Amino acid sequence: MGPLFGLDSTWLYGDVKLVGATEVIDPIQCIPNGALVATQYGEGTVEHFTDNKYRIRLDYGAAYLNPSAVYCSVLGIDSSNLHDQYSTVDQSPAPADVKCVAGTQSLYIFLRLHYLIVERLMLAKKLSKLKEGEAQVSHPSIALPDIPAATTTACPQHNYDTYISLLYNNLESHGDSNRYEAQCRQLLGNNAYELFTMDKLVVHAYKQLKSMGDDAVLHHFIQVFRRYDGWSGVFKPGAIKQESSHWSSDEVFFVTISNTEGGGKEIGIEYIESLNDEDEEDEDDGEGEAEDMDVEEGTGKRKR
Repeated sequence: MGPLFGLDSTWLYGDVKLVGATEVIDPIQCIPNGALVATQYGEGTVEHFTDNKYRIRLDYGAAYLNPSAVYCSVLGIDSSNLHDQYSTVDQSPAPADVKCVAGTQSLYIFLRLHYLIVERLMLAKKLSKLKEGEAQVSHPSIALPDIPAATTTACPQHNYDTYISLLYNNLESHGDSNRYEAQCRQLLGNNAYELFTMDKLVVHAYKQLKSMGDDAVLHHFIQVFRRYDGWSGVFKPGAIKQESSHWSSDEVFFVTISNTEGGGKEIGIEYIESLNDEDEEDEDDGEGEAEDMDVEEGTGKRKR
């Protein structure tokens, strides 16, 4: 309500003193000490707030960050009796380098869009190498960033960096798509046609990422993932599927992440129409046995 009445970010604190407080909190400090936060350098823990800067303890060291560099606080991992029950019963853990998570359709679509973005960035690098050593002449109407008007000799890294700059400029300024296509063609050649819609692909991925934030079922699935990732570090696919089935049993995408020999990551996606398929199969087998028992001996006919 503060912005509606022209109040600054410290209006909520005022002169109120918390009962039982053991330390003085700066009224500008909106996030208390010890809170887990997300920053542009990764997740970390707030240690203290001095000179209008947060001291954040990151995995690889400490950093002093402006409040604008701290995106939000991160909720802790909730305890769950279901987790304790299923993880204890399941004795079939995944390999040490494998992580598993259940997801909804919104997660699947985002992963597909992310894959397409990476694939097209790899194409841009490939085309940059093919254009190595070729002369480029900038045209005034479609001038490329950081390329002088005179003829220059291209190098792969410079071509790729220039394309990334083009993409950022087009996304930030919502520029003319025809101009962007002409710049891509001039920089990387006619085979860069797959990159002409790269800006639209990034926008779709951004919108899909926002929709994931409104997916309540996906939030429960992420909590299941965080329990295994943050507590034991050992993932048990069977237990994860059973625990996830309490939130949604229909149309679930089961994602596995593993390391490759080259040091990269490999993502596998399994579509599961229902997490209760095994229970339904067991029930069907029982009905089949009951029907077989209703057949009259020696006649081969079912009783009516």
